[in-house]
Amino acid sequence: MFVPGSTGALTTIEYEPGLLTDFPLALERLAPKDAPYEHENRWHDGTLQQIVFLELDIRPRDRTIVVQLVGD
Repeated sequence: MFVPGSTGALTTIEYEPGLLTDFPLALERLAPKDAPYEHENRWHDGTLQQIVFLELDIRPRDRTIVVQLVGD
């Protein structure tokens, strides 16, 4: 996966309710390793991941996400 441009980003994250509290706080702190994460209290495994797009620009814009799948 790829997002053209320098003000958009793609990442993966384990999405569930505690994340809605944790993620904004983590971005503010730049995610120190010793920070507690509420979303870890639910499963303790990190195996269920989702792909997340982060808009890092100061104004709205149209985006394209390029996806290439390879398989049998």
